[in-house]
Order: sequence, then structure tokens, then C-alpha cells
Amino acid sequence: MRFYYSLILTFFCFALQGQALETINQLPASLDENSGMVVESPNRIWYHMDHGDTSRIFQVDTFGNILRLVYFNGVENTDWEDMTVDDDGNFYLGDFGNNLNNRTDLEIYKIPNPSTFTGNQVTPQIISFSYEDQTEFPPAPNERNFDVEAMIWFQGSLYLFTKDRTIPYQSIVKMYKVPDSPGSYSATLEDTYYTQQAGEDTSIAGAAISPNGNALILINSLRAFVFYNFDGDNFFQGQMENIWLGNPTGKEAVAFVDDREVYISDETTNQGFATLYRLNLPDFVTSIQNPETVQGINVFPNPSRENINIRSEETAISSYELYHISGTLLETRHWDNPQLYFRIKMNKTGNYILKLKTKEGNHVQLLQIIE
Repeated sequence: MRFYYSLILTFFCFALQGQALETINQLPASLDENSGMVVESPNRIWYHMDHGDTSRIFQVDTFGNILRLVYFNGVENTDWEDMTVDDDGNFYLGDFGNNLNNRTDLEIYKIPNPSTFTGNQVTPQIISFSYEDQTEFPPAPNERNFDVEAMIWFQGSLYLFTKDRTIPYQSIVKMYKVPDSPGSYSATLEDTYYTQQAGEDTSIAGAAISPNGNALILINSLRAFVFYNFDGDNFFQGQMENIWLGNPTGKEAVAFVDDREVYISDETTNQGFATLYRLNLPDFVTSIQNPETVQGINVFPNPSRENINIRSEETAISSYELYHISGTLLETRHWDNPQLYFRIKMNKTGNYILKLKTKEGNHVQLLQIIE
């Protein structure tokens, strides 16, 4: 079991406060409490509603038109919270909303991709589960972290992310793992992450993973936590980008359109009607999953308070480009006589990308300038 907290992530943990969501369209009134989505194509999205609705999913286009309804036979919508899809196109819908932390009937419904069948009804396969570390229903207030509203499929398993309801509030998301085949299971606790932001409720309400498996996004009403550069399912041990999403509307549904573009939607609240938005992840997250390296190049000290030294043992460096972490090019320099050593003076704290060019290829280095 791995326990990893963001307070000890001293490298490359930052926020893009200026990142804005682009409004695509208002959703139909029948999706006023939409809670999860799967993107079929850039103009076709499958949605489901929160608790209390009929057991069904909606196919909607980006103009807000309902194109198709599919009803689930033999199950109820006790508290449907998220939906995901596997590499074969199967849908998984989670009936695991557990606000009071007292449910003993948690289920995930698996159906074939609706594009593979006609008609408006389907009988789901059922994955039943309980949490390996829950023994009381409900537990003591300071242990109430068994509500789940976020789920992804990854490499043959389902990963569930909790919505922290502890009193006093602890700002911790727990990640559980469940097999993706029908049966009854004990969900194993794989990892935890500390999401605290000053004065905010950072409880997680939605999750999605990019088609290439390189980026995981967790959202709440205010922020998106984007994890990348991780190994296997060690999502929380990679790097994290904290993206400000703007007004505190009820954002719960999130899905990738491609490896960079993300759809997010919110519920109808006093802030406005349920709406579909677009978020484009920064180039840094999507293009530098595996930074290029050239043997024998050292960049030091890193982190640094001011100056960065670059030394190459063998291969001379012909030029460099310095980017802010958001992808903005800040500085570039080219030498007619390639250098084995030089220094860059940094004037502002923050996170940066340094790209060095040599005859052996490019060397990309992530930098942090601290106070």
C-alpha cells in the first residue's frame, strides 16, 4: 500500500491560475444533475444522472440535443456517480455514491458499448464490492472517507477515488482498486493524496484518464488536479498540475476527448444551468511525458535560488530554449561555437522547462527556482 501526500511533493507542483474553461453549450434540462460522462466522439457524449433518476444513460450532442436513451434492466439508480470506458469500448457505471458512508450495496454496472447494439434496453453485468478497510456503517465522523464519485478504467482494473466527508475535514482522497469483471470483491486501498488548498473544500467529484494512459485528471467545483509522468498505476507518485477552473459551480462529470482536450460539465445550481465546457491541457503535460535526454549533461543546482549551471562532459551544446511551465517561450540563445559550460541567471521563482540542443539530440530538463 502506498501513501503519498502533496505536501512532500517539493518539485513541479504548481497552479495555473489563469486557465479558463471554454463554454461549449448548455445541457438539456433533463441533465440538470448530470454526474458522469463518456465521450464517444467530439460531438457525441454519453451522460448519466445522479441519484433518483430512472436507470438510464443519455446520448447527447454538443448542441444540447438528446439523441438516444438506453435503459438498464434489473437495477436501480440509488446514487450513480461516475462512468468510464475500457479499451474494448465497454462502459462501467458506478452506483457507489455514499454520502452518509453507510451503504453495503455498492455496485458497478458493465455494459457493452451502446454503438454495438440497437434498441433502448440493456442488461448490465454487476460488479459488487466493499472497502477492505471499512468495518463500521457509518464509521466515526473522522473516518468518513468511503463516498466515491470518481472512477477510471486502467489496464484491466477500475480505480475509485473518494470524496472526503470526514469531520473535521482532512482533504484526503483515497484510491481503491477493483477488478473489471463481474463478481463480488473487496476493493483494495492502493494510495492516498492530500489535496488541501487554503480555505477550500477540495473533495473529488470526477475523474478521467487520457486515451494514451499518460494523464489522470481529478476535478472538483474549483480545480483540476492533473497527474502525469507516473509509472504504471502509481498516479499520485508522478508530477501534478493544479488548474484553477473558475466559478465554484457543481462540476462533477469529466472525460478526455483526446490526449489533450477534456470535456467538463456541471450541474444546474444557483450559478446557472448545467453546462458543457472544454479544457485544453497545457502542452507541457501532453508533450513531455518522457523528456528527451543526452548522456553526460548536468544541470545544477536544481532546485536553485538564482543561477542554473549547465555542463556537458562530451557533447557540446549549440543552443537552448527556456520556457515557463505553461509553455510560454521566455528566452532562446544560439552559439556558432557550441558550449560545454554556461550559466543561466534566473530572476523569478517558479517552474520552467529548459531545452538544450546538441548534435546528439535534444536534452529537456525540468527546473524549479525557489526563494
